[in-house]
Amino acid sequence: MTKSLSWTSQYTPKNRQDLTGNREAINKLDKYMKSWKKKPPKKRAAFVHGPTGTGKTIAVQVLAKDNNYDLLEINASDKRTKKKMDEILGKTVTQNVTIFGRPRMILLDEMEGVSGQKDRGGITAIANLIKITRNPIILVATTIGENMEQKFRSLRNKATLIEFSPVSFGEIFSKLREITTDKKIAVYGDILDTIAMRSNGDLRSAINLSLIH
Repeated sequence: MTKSLSWTSQYTPKNRQDLTGNREAINKLDKYMKSWKKKPPKKRAAFVHGPTGTGKTIAVQVLAKDNNYDLLEINASDKRTKKKMDEILGKTVTQNVTIFGRPRMILLDEMEGVSGQKDRGGITAIANLIKITRNPIILVATTIGENMEQKFRSLRNKATLIEFSPVSFGEIFSKLREITTDKKIAVYGDILDTIAMRSNGDLRSAINLSLIH
C-alpha cells in the first residue's frame, strides 16, 4: 500500500502539460480563473464535477498555480454546518489578496459530503458567501447525479458548471505506458490494455492497478 501511494504521488501532475484527459473542461476552468483578472465575473464560483479519478482537484491546483493564485483548500465534508462555513470563510471571501499581495482562490473539495439533509445550512452558507466573494470559489464534487441536483440547486445557479468525464481508454493506456517506461518495467501491452479497460475511466485507479501487476 505504501508503494502504491508513493507511485501515485510521484506521478501527480506538476503542470498543465502533465494533466491527462478532459482538455475541454481544463480549458474552461482556466478561462474561468483568468476571467477574474479584470473584475469578478457574473458567476463568482465554478462547480467542477465528474467521476472519481478524472483529475478534478489536481486540475484546480495546477491551474491555480499557473495563474498565480494563492489557493486556500478546504475539505467541505469536514465543515458541513453554516456556522463552520461562516467562521472559516466569512472574512476570507472579502479579502482578495494575501499579505504577500497574491490574489486568493478558495477550493471547497468533496462537496458531496455536504449533500445530506442535515447539512443544508452549510450549502446555504456557501451560496450566500458566493454572492459577496471577492475571490474565485471553486466547488468540487465527485459527481452530480439526479439525487444531488436538487440539493445543489442554489449553488449550481450561481456557478459556472464544468464537467469532467471519464478519462479515455487511449489516454489511460498512454499514461500507464509512460510510467512503466520511466520505471524501466517490462509490461506486456495486453496487460496494460486490461488495466486501462478495468479502470472505467478512473486514471488514479489504473495507476494503482498497474502496481498490483
